[in-house]
Amino acid sequence: MAGIIEVIKKDYRMTLVFVLVAAIMGVVVAFSIPRIYKTTVVLAPEDASSGLMGNISSLASMVGMNMDFSQGGDAIYPEIYPDVIGSTDFIISLFPLQVTNKDKSITCDYATHWKEHTKAAWWDKAKHWVMESLKSDEPGVQKTRPANEPIDPFCLTRSEYDLYQAIKSSISCSVDKKTNVISITVTDQDPRVSAIVADSIQNRLQNYITDYRTKKAREDVQYLETICQEAKTRYASAQSALMAYSDAHLDAVLVSVTQNQEKLESEMRLRENIYSTVAQQLQLARSKVQEKTPAFTTIQRASIPLKHSNKPKILILGIFVFLALCLRALILSVKYRDILWTEQQDSF
Repeated sequence: MAGIIEVIKKDYRMTLVFVLVAAIMGVVVAFSIPRIYKTTVVLAPEDASSGLMGNISSLASMVGMNMDFSQGGDAIYPEIYPDVIGSTDFIISLFPLQVTNKDKSITCDYATHWKEHTKAAWWDKAKHWVMESLKSDEPGVQKTRPANEPIDPFCLTRSEYDLYQAIKSSISCSVDKKTNVISITVTDQDPRVSAIVADSIQNRLQNYITDYRTKKAREDVQYLETICQEAKTRYASAQSALMAYSDAHLDAVLVSVTQNQEKLESEMRLRENIYSTVAQQLQLARSKVQEKTPAFTTIQRASIPLKHSNKPKILILGIFVFLALCLRALILSVKYRDILWTEQQDSF
């Protein structure tokens, strides 16, 4: 170690050149990176676990296992929320989201914000240019889409797919396996946009889960509303028929009239019972919708970040200088390896 330090001291001029070049590169890189802002929202979904099964699930979560028996046949559980947020349909639904920049001078949809109001470092632009140059025109891949044609998630154009990948990489979602706490982080070059998108994703995720959980119950409500309306109509029809028959034979004492009236009364009571039963089932189905609706507790709401999330420029500069010193030390070690090896043998 002492030998290489002595070699570096003797070669201090070239070492200073390496350090100077690295410092210039570090400054260029540090000032070329656009500022980014991160907004994080934290949600806690309702915990439906209870009793013995809930206790078993809690014990299993302590060792990193997912044994939530309370989910039953539920296919959407917290562990796959990141996959839901990263899905094509979910990300593309953010394209028309209206966003406003920090100073409220520009309002546009989220896709336009990414295309026209997002900067890229020069090396990213060079990389993109190289990749575009190397790409070959694949058959069946649509390059552009007509202005009036809506985006089809099933068949994206190349630019739409690139935009989808860029937005997806700026959104992260993590779930704590022990507590099921959901953390959603949105990164953007504008602090207000990052907060708006984070808040929108939170609401969209809640609506997505709510729609999924209550879909069967809402379908049952719609079906029972139709049946209930039909039963009510039949009951009203039977009631009207009985009243009309009774008014028409008000003073009649014939046995046939009495029998027909009793038959109509029996038919009306039967339809009344059916209507009453279906109406009760409808009320229960409506209560089921409320029971199936999940509750989310917002631990941390979206808030416009006041400070950027970039690494300090002095840290980037220090990393480049350190790497330059290591590189120069490696070069000198290889160049003077015989001398250093001799000195090391003499020391022993």
